[in-house]
Order: sequence, then structure tokens, then C-alpha cells
Amino acid sequence: MLGSLIHCPEMYTAYAHHINPQYFSNECHQNLLHHIRELFEENILHDAFTLKQKLIQQHEEETVSCLNTLPDKKLSDAQTKKYLYCIKNEYVRMHMLRAVLDVSALCENELTDIKPALSLIDNTLQLAENIHAKHACSPLSEVLQQVKHQLQLGMARDNSLPWFSRPMQVELHGLENGELTVVASRPGVGKTAFALSQVYHLISQGIPVIYVTTEHSRAQLAFRLLSMHSNKDVYDQFIQVENEYSKAELQELVDQTIHWPIELMEDSGMRIHKLMRICRQRQAITQARLIVFDTIQQLQPSNNQAIRDVQVGDVVMQMKRLAKSLNIPVLALSQLNRSPEYRGSSSYPILSDLRDSGYIETVADKVMMLYRAEYYGITEDEYGESTANVADLVVAKNRNGKTSTIRLMLNKPALRFEDMPTSPLRNTSEVQNDEIPASKPPRYNYERDIPGSRLNELNTNE
Repeated sequence: MLGSLIHCPEMYTAYAHHINPQYFSNECHQNLLHHIRELFEENILHDAFTLKQKLIQQHEEETVSCLNTLPDKKLSDAQTKKYLYCIKNEYVRMHMLRAVLDVSALCENELTDIKPALSLIDNTLQLAENIHAKHACSPLSEVLQQVKHQLQLGMARDNSLPWFSRPMQVELHGLENGELTVVASRPGVGKTAFALSQVYHLISQGIPVIYVTTEHSRAQLAFRLLSMHSNKDVYDQFIQVENEYSKAELQELVDQTIHWPIELMEDSGMRIHKLMRICRQRQAITQARLIVFDTIQQLQPSNNQAIRDVQVGDVVMQMKRLAKSLNIPVLALSQLNRSPEYRGSSSYPILSDLRDSGYIETVADKVMMLYRAEYYGITEDEYGESTANVADLVVAKNRNGKTSTIRLMLNKPALRFEDMPTSPLRNTSEVQNDEIPASKPPRYNYERDIPGSRLNELNTNE
């Protein structure tokens, strides 16, 4: 872990307020961390060469030889947190053992006043509490110091994952580390297609992903990813039609995608805590930058005896803790209840439509809901435009940004969501004055009011 902190300045920047040189028992390791902290406080970006030159100037040959033996492998966030936890626990344990020996020595000397022993015990317990509290609490000066170093290292927003849609990237600024994003819709609207569109966008760039499914087999997900890559339905084109040409084309497609960095996991009814443990293990091995869960309501909670609201809340809280502990984004799919279908003329979903639990809208950092007017048999919108293959992504909650509505297009042959195509502007000389009324709003109006309650539609008798 020490080699990772030395050779990767961004690692030390992220964990500077968790590390103290006194936690290490080796004197050379203590010296290395002490010099790194000095460079950190002087706003000098340390590396192995800069640190070695400083040690040579101060004639610390033993520490230089120790530095040369440290590996330069970068550890994951989960591994670093695990090692830090072990180091702190060992430091606290050694202090407690020393306190026990000191108290025993005082008692052997026929101690008449018990206050020195009690004071020694209190100081040891306070030390242990401060060490473990420092993981979750740090002064503003240290936080601003980390932000400054992150800006110098170019880490301000570079760690966020890009969305597959340009309007989504502009509005939402990517998938942020440590955040839980929930995408919900009615069955058949396209929430799995949305998640796979995002996954395809990442793995095609070499970004590793873990996809956990409760409703599809791994083969079905693989075929859908191949369909996105080939822009046509692979199953219908290649599997159901048996000929040499289709087999050769399918083999070529497999050769192009066989090295995609994605792991597909089928949830076979295991408890959520066991599933989280497997995800942590696989993420440590594959260094996955995103974990997707499809869907929340199908995952098994830790306690089946609790009411449904608490069960779903347990699942969502486990996902949020996973995102925070691994410092990566987590994307979870959720179902909606039938409320949008009973809402009258407008079936736009709202936060209270999330199925089974209010914990989802409370815990999640972002909540987005898919709406397709075509799904409800509406063929034209209020501007006379066709709603075929058109979807509205309603950003109903955004903890670190604004809410909005983003329009996407569903590519049905590939089962992939894409940006809406921009139609070329016509020549203004060909447009008559009476063709476009002055009061007609823009073609796609993203500012949409949430529909009111059905109680407003009732006629009350005086």
C-alpha cells in the first residue's frame, strides 16, 4: 500500500487525511510518509524521483534503500481502504496492549491512588476513538487541500463516466463516483435497453463494467450487446436463419467483441449481502468502473420477514454503501407501479410512482424515469410530431444538479437508445409566413410541468 501511495500521487491525495506516519511500525516507512506529507503541505506533487532526491539530500540512505524495494503497483480504492483499516486496527491494538502493561505495572507497585490508571485508560480509549473517527471526519482545511491537489492533478471531473447521450452529458455531467443512479419505467418501455446502451458505450471504449441481472440470462444479454454493435437484431438475423453466410458474419461479429471488458452475472436468488460481497471481489479483480443491477425489486433482501417497504430499502441502502465504499457509480433499474396509467390524459411518471418503497427516491442520488407516449397508444405529441420510437427521460431527482426532461430515440432493431436526429433547416425563402404560427413553441420543449393530482379533475357539488 505504501508503494501505491508513493508512485501514484492521486492515491495519497485521496487518502491524505486518513494516514499518519505514526500508524506504521517501521521507522523507514514513517520517514517516507513524513517527507510525503511535507511535500504535500508545500503544494509539491510528489513522485518517487522527487522523494528520492529529498532523501539523498538529507543523507537518509537506509530510507532510500527501503524506497527502492517498494512496488509501484496501484491498488484499487477497496484494497487501499482495507489495508488502512488493518493498519489502524493494529496500531490501536498495540497502544491498548501498552496501556494494559502500564496499568499492571502501576497495580504491582501497590497503587494507593487509582486516578493515574483510570487516566491512562481514558487516554488510550480516546486515542482509539480519534483514529477511527478520522476516517469519517476531517477539517475543512484538509478537504480544500485535497481539492487543490486534485485540480493540479487534473482529477476534478475526469473520474466521472460519460453518458451515451450528448444531451444527458450536458445536463447531468456524467456518472459520478460514489453515486447511486436509479432508472425506472413501466414494463416494456425500455429500462434494460437504456442500461445496456450505457454499458455498450463504456465497454466499447475499454471501460470495465459488471452487469447483474435477475430477469435475463447471460446469453440473452450477450445477444443484445451484439445487436447494438451490429445495429440489427442478431438473434433473428443469424440464429434463426441457418446459412453459411450468416454463420460467417456472426463469427466475425464475435471476434470483434470477444475482448469487451464486461462481466455478466445472473442472480440466482442469493441474499443481497452475499451478492454485494461477490461484487466487491469481482470489482477488485476486474477494476470495474460501473456496476449495474437489473432490477431492484427482484433482488433478495437480507431479511424476508420485514415488510416490503423495509426489504426494498435494505437493498437500496446496500447499493448506496457499495458505491460509496468502492468509490464508483452504481446504476440500478427499478419498476414503476400502475399510477401513471390511471392519471388521465398525461401518463408522465413522478417520484411517488416508484414501486414498493419510498426508500428508493430518498437514498438514490439521481432518479430518472422513461416515458414513451407510443407505449400508451399516443401517436402524435401536442405539436403534431410523431411519437414513434421517441422516449422522454424525466430527471425527477438530481442531488448535485438540476432536473430536466431529455428526449431520446429508441433504435428498435438494435434495441438501443440514441440521441434524437437533428433535421436540416429548410431555406427560409421557401417557408411561407402562415406555415409556422408565431405562437408555436419549439419542436421539443424540455421544460415540462409535472401533472397535477387526479383530485383536481373531480367536480365537487356545493
